[in-house]
Amino acid sequence: MRGKALAPNPYQLDVNIHHLSKTDARVHTIMTRSDGNNLNCDAKIIFQQPLPQYLNCNANFKNTKEFTDRLGLKDVPDAKINGPLRFYAKQVVSSLSKTTQPMVIDNKIVDAHYLIGIELPSSFTIELNKYAFAAPFLHSKQKSTRRNNAPKHVANIQMNSDGKINFDVNYQNKLFRVALSDKNETIRFKMPKQNLNLISLSMISIVCIPTSNVILMPTLMRVLIPYNLLLTVKLIRFFLAQK
Repeated sequence: MRGKALAPNPYQLDVNIHHLSKTDARVHTIMTRSDGNNLNCDAKIIFQQPLPQYLNCNANFKNTKEFTDRLGLKDVPDAKINGPLRFYAKQVVSSLSKTTQPMVIDNKIVDAHYLIGIELPSSFTIELNKYAFAAPFLHSKQKSTRRNNAPKHVANIQMNSDGKINFDVNYQNKLFRVALSDKNETIRFKMPKQNLNLISLSMISIVCIPTSNVILMPTLMRVLIPYNLLLTVKLIRFFLAQK
């Protein structure tokens, strides 16, 4: 199947479906444009499951803003990427799940477990756009004779990693969990202009549960987010330090 997508100046879209049996198939999708932006995805699907058994996508977008704007995601964070990106997801068997538990019951996802990985440049800058924030702590970190000046405004941050990040993703009984697979993995965010480290994450666990309340607990930071989900972030290492 061929066509065009994401106008104006659309991408050329090619979709190839190869049936492996009566119950599953492989789907290969390619999106390309004359400016060099492209997306190449390969997936294995099982017809009775809404989520793919395997997904691998390679992308080359020099500026993610161009792509997210076309999806209608206005003013979200964007980045200029100097290098290719890869995203992959693979269904796995989890100790959290019973071996006989189906993924779908009554047309609803009840049990799903994935290993999800991202390969990206080891360092790049993210423009926060509407998520920019004030950083009053900068006054105490930086030497200045002015004490009544306004807080610094953080408009962009730099993300640093080893270039490969893997997550264990689990959904069961309306509970959604995400955790770094490698306990030695470290993700750092810093303010490039001030050369100031904001956050260093060596182990992160995120849990989303349906709730209408925000509950504060020691060592846990919980933030209420849209769709009435509670985002619980447990940081093993969290610090502010000036390099």
